[in-house]
Amino acid sequence: MDVPDWLEDPEKHQQTCELESQKYQQIANLVRTMSAGREKAKCEHLARIAHKHKLSIAFDSKPISLAVTHKYLQQRAPQLDIVIATGENQKERKLVQKLFDHSSEASGVIALCSDSMSEGVNLQQASVVTHLDMPSVVRIAEQRVGRVDRMDSPHKKIQAWWPEDAEEFSLSTDDRLVERLETVDMLIGSNMPLPEPIKTASAKRLTAKEAIKEQESLQQAHNSWDDLHDALQPVRELVEGERQIVGEQVYDEYRHEKARVLSRVGLVSSASTSWAFFCVAGSTIGAPRWVFFADETSEPQVGLAEITEALRHVLTDDVENLNMDNRSSQLLEKYLDRLLESEIALLPKKKRRAIEEMIAVISAYRDAASIQQNNQQLDFYTRLLDVLEMRERKHVPDWSGIADRWLDMIRPVWYERLTDRRKRPLLLRDIRADLLGDKKLTFHAIETQFSTLPSVIPADKRVVSVILGVPIP
Repeated sequence: MDVPDWLEDPEKHQQTCELESQKYQQIANLVRTMSAGREKAKCEHLARIAHKHKLSIAFDSKPISLAVTHKYLQQRAPQLDIVIATGENQKERKLVQKLFDHSSEASGVIALCSDSMSEGVNLQQASVVTHLDMPSVVRIAEQRVGRVDRMDSPHKKIQAWWPEDAEEFSLSTDDRLVERLETVDMLIGSNMPLPEPIKTASAKRLTAKEAIKEQESLQQAHNSWDDLHDALQPVRELVEGERQIVGEQVYDEYRHEKARVLSRVGLVSSASTSWAFFCVAGSTIGAPRWVFFADETSEPQVGLAEITEALRHVLTDDVENLNMDNRSSQLLEKYLDRLLESEIALLPKKKRRAIEEMIAVISAYRDAASIQQNNQQLDFYTRLLDVLEMRERKHVPDWSGIADRWLDMIRPVWYERLTDRRKRPLLLRDIRADLLGDKKLTFHAIETQFSTLPSVIPADKRVVSVILGVPIP
């Protein structure tokens, strides 16, 4: 291995050390010439929005930056109640939750939070979020805004401020955010799609002002990429704004309904084929989900954006309410069966991929056991595949739990492949060859993990509401 000559020559080593010392001295001199204007500008912004919003939240990934912001903000606006919450101190965490809880009547409070506060807490009494730095991880970008942008927010609108930094400070964080958003969307699906101009811009960096101008023009054109939507934006547009299909009065009436209703079924006329929309309550496998069937044979739609567009197409002004009869009851039973068969479709994308890869690998193991005439392994793999391929319906397995177990089993192989030099993200199917080759899982390990499978309440038993489109004879 070749080494620099200054590591072997004492005189050259001395010269190199002196040169490096001079560079550090230059850096120190330049740092001393820097002003606090950048941090004070952030405080000016926070003080300014405090006049319009009773409660506001600001996030920064660095606790030391939060301390500096707290210092300057106290000097700029001593009348404000400023709370720092890094999440390490449970007392701070509980105080922020109390001040920003849905029922809070606090006012004049600004919470300076680290990213440890961007998940696991509901702070929806606030009406504005400020990113003091550009989040470089997709999950953080979504969760910061998600603390206040919630369905049970008391505010009709919330604001999210993003930083427009100078080129010297922005570094490559903005580019990493775009890259990671696209990677996450490919691997597991993204809750925050980017506007097309941001995704396609490569030669020119898009400033915050340019992005806002572009988004406003797209909003006027009703473009589907008109904003940095979160997962629930398509749902909001059903009940508010120019594209609403549920009137505000009707929405408020049902929103404040106190009666406990296990399930609602609405029947409407359909011009051509039948269709069905289900709202399924959450369980141990995750949050509540929407499912739409365009007809009796089509694949279920589970994305909120595509479902809301489908609802706009079928719930037109000329639909009529219908009464339940034998024909409608039989049609509802068919769609409930379809819903039960679609449990896997309700999983997040990564877990769906995990189930698909598990079926492929276990099928290969079963074929190998058949060739080897290993009846014990053949019988176990066959029974396991009966469940995975839904030929065995004695109970509804916890698909999320099965996916988690499989991901845990293959994680060592996954991590080993991550160390390889590659030009694209590592996908679950990329390690299938390893699992069928020299990294094959042992029968004992598979039998231990999957000899018993937990059950969950099936989707058809968790239906909260249904809208059924019935063709008129």
